[in-house]
Amino acid sequence: ISDVAVVALEVGGDKSICAYLIPTNQEQQLDMSEIKNDLRDKLPEYMLPGFMMQIDALPLTSNGKLDAKALPEPNALAGQEYMPPRTKTEKVITDIFEEILGISPVGIEDSFFELGGHSLKATAAINAIEKKTGIRLPVKDI
Repeated sequence: ISDVAVVALEVGGDKSICAYLIPTNQEQQLDMSEIKNDLRDKLPEYMLPGFMMQIDALPLTSNGKLDAKALPEPNALAGQEYMPPRTKTEKVITDIFEEILGISPVGIEDSFFELGGHSLKATAAINAIEKKTGIRLPVKDI
């Protein structure tokens, strides 16, 4: 990674940390899961970016400072293949995730936390899932 910008943005009604990463080699595709796992070892959960995007270059103002307004909107679903729910239970859970995260569609292989979820939203999801299905999930299963 040659450069990075980290900004706080409002996404889906919540403040979220977004990291914009510039690879050293422009043809390189960064492994966001690997980067996020590395960050988990170094930062507390509340400091982890909810969104991470690879971009070609940081937009700069005429003064050479970061132009945060010119950064692209984070898209939690970019580059992911959508896997639709196959069962009624999967549909209930993905609907709950979509409502809590404020994004759609959410597939069955999508990570709640990589889509911008955090511990408070996970608690809301657990409660909603229990209310609709009668099943109480531990946070680690979210």
